[in-house]
Amino acid sequence: MHPQVLDELGLSVAIESIAQDFSKRTGVDIQVFKPSLRKLLPDFINTTLFRVVQETLTNIQKHAEAKSVIISLSIQDHWLTLTIKDDGKGFELQNNNTSYEGIGLRNLAERVQYHKGEFDIKSSKKGTLITVKIPTASFVNHFNEATIRTKNDDR
Repeated sequence: MHPQVLDELGLSVAIESIAQDFSKRTGVDIQVFKPSLRKLLPDFINTTLFRVVQETLTNIQKHAEAKSVIISLSIQDHWLTLTIKDDGKGFELQNNNTSYEGIGLRNLAERVQYHKGEFDIKSSKKGTLITVKIPTASFVNHFNEATIRTKNDDR
C-alpha cells in the first residue's frame, strides 16, 4: 500500500502534486510550505504523512466547504510536524478530541501513534486544524541501522 508517487518524486513533491490536483478538482486555494524531503525520511514515515494529507484533503472536499487550505511540513526541536488547516465550517469533536467518529480519522491517528507520534484535531466554525507530530527518534535510527547493514554487507 506504498504510493508509487513517493518513490518516484519524494514526499515534498508528492504532497505538492496531490495539493495541485486537489485545487484543480475542487477550486479550493491551497498553499504548501515544506522542505525538500526526498531522501531524508524513510518510506514508512513518508507513507504515513502522505496518507494523512490524502485523507484530510478527501475530508475537506466532502465536508468542509472550505475556500482555502494550508499544508505545512517542518522539522524542528526533535519533531517532524505536519499541519493541515482549512477555513471550512468545521465539525464537532467527540470526547474532548480523544476519539474520532470517522474510520478515516481513527486510522490516521493509529498510523501516527504507531510511530510514537501525536495526532491532534482542533475544529470550530472557522475551520479545522490537524496537527501530526512524529518524534525524530522514531526514524533517525532507521538510517543508522541501514548504514550499519550496508557496511556489514560490504565485508
